[in-house]
Amino acid sequence: MSPRLFTREDLSDAAFAAMDGDGDGVISPADLERLLSDSPTRAAVARAVLAEVGADGGCDRARFDEVVRAASLTAGWRPAAS
Repeated sequence: MSPRLFTREDLSDAAFAAMDGDGDGVISPADLERLLSDSPTRAAVARAVLAEVGADGGCDRARFDEVVRAASLTAGWRPAAS
């Protein structure tokens, strides 16, 4: 994951919008299913992804930003000192 996703709000906005297929402000299992390839396990995978990030019912923008920040830090990116 590129650290730019978190540091550039326009990229973060675009990533969230791409995943929030119905535009309701929450990435739901149905939104993720839309992005996954067609398979018998698609629904289960979508639910598992959301459960993995602690967003079983759906991932709102605040939680999305927390997940992106944590992933960026895990990947070794650190924000520039201000």
